[in-house]
Amino acid sequence: MKKILVPVDFSDVTELVIENAKLFAKSLDAELKIIHVVSAMSTVGVAQEMVGGVVVTPMNYEVLRNELASELKSEHKKMLEIKQKLSDDKVKVKAFLLEGDLSKVVLSQVNEYAPDMIIMGSHGHGYMMKALLGSITMSVLKHVKCPVVIVPCKTKN
Repeated sequence: MKKILVPVDFSDVTELVIENAKLFAKSLDAELKIIHVVSAMSTVGVAQEMVGGVVVTPMNYEVLRNELASELKSEHKKMLEIKQKLSDDKVKVKAFLLEGDLSKVVLSQVNEYAPDMIIMGSHGHGYMMKALLGSITMSVLKHVKCPVVIVPCKTKN
């Protein structure tokens, strides 16, 4: 069986990535593994630490925790919706919400899942942005041996 790894980030390009992944899966009779990676946040010793540019104190920790829980619930729901739509279209699919450093998690999933192909989105950032921030896409291209399909973000004319 052919396996396709599909990292998504719920940005504007996600719908195009999923649509392309569905087309490849159907034409190759392949299984999709859709993953979404969320940042790790330690709950141990969080008081007085910088989290997302905000000093977390015991007073506002509960608010932050509730916001993070709400965001995780929303992202989990999106993953379930993607999985259901693909299943309804008779595509073999698995969907996972994972935690950690995005680049490391994607590369660990490549090692674990051993996909025949990776389909992921590109946000169309300029060269300066890539030079300053790096690129998950570039990291994947640099470290994997299987084909990588990069779906560009729609540009507005």
